Amino acid sequence: MNSYIIFTILAFAQVTNGFMQLSLGSSTKKSSSIMRQQIRSQDSADGRVENKDEIKCAFFRAINPRTKTYKEFREDLDKGGLDPELTDVFGWPMVFIQQGPVKSLLFGAGLDTLDLDGWVEGVMSHKDLMWPYRAEVAELLKAKEDKNGQISAMDIWEAKKFTSTKHNIGTVTFASFNEIPLIFLRNGGDVTSGKVNLEPVLQFLDGNDPGTLGRITKDGLAKVTAMLPDPKPTPLSCPDKPQLIVWILATVASISSTAIKKLFAKAA
Repeated sequence: MNSYIIFTILAFAQVTNGFMQLSLGSSTKKSSSIMRQQIRSQDSADGRVENKDEIKCAFFRAINPRTKTYKEFREDLDKGGLDPELTDVFGWPMVFIQQGPVKSLLFGAGLDTLDLDGWVEGVMSHKDLMWPYRAEVAELLKAKEDKNGQISAMDIWEAKKFTSTKHNIGTVTFASFNEIPLIFLRNGGDVTSGKVNLEPVLQFLDGNDPGTLGRITKDGLAKVTAMLPDPKPTPLSCPDKPQLIVWILATVASISSTAIKKLFAKAA
């Protein structure tokens, strides 16, 4: 089973590697990533970021996972509330694109959480970050707080739209939109009431870890996403079409690999 899966993914990697070479600026990104890894290797033996305020993603900033290997990265995200299957579906394709086929497949590299810019822009990376405007976002969310100290998933959506406007981006990007369920669920949101306590959300957005108050599951993601208005952002707005193609293929490969593992596990 394992040999079949590895052979399938390696064959896929040979195809996608050709697409990778088509990406404009890919050599520049690769050089930037290598330099970033060299700096990190001096900072932390296991790949954790010593000054986590440098991490642009709120989720990675709060958890600050080990990044030396994908196994460690996956384990730490699991402890931080993200189901491993979702890490494989959403996280591994980014590792594949960022680290390349050799490092991701043969050496099991993890994701460099300090090198998140410019990878499938608007789908995995995004410029409409809350971090620079977190004080204003906090005030906006406090104004939405109900008598029970809670806000709704829609309130987080409004904060996302506010942030996009601040960055002079017309609409909320697909990547930024996908953070709404992460923020809601990880901080203990209730998918039945559609409410989450405001205080842990504010801590989370301010770069502090309020603790793993809830888990991010496939079912939870679907339920929170359903609470949000249509039309929802899609990956098709990504300006870098070659990288988008690689992302789609990597995602399909990851989902297929997971499905094959489940199939053989049931047959065993």
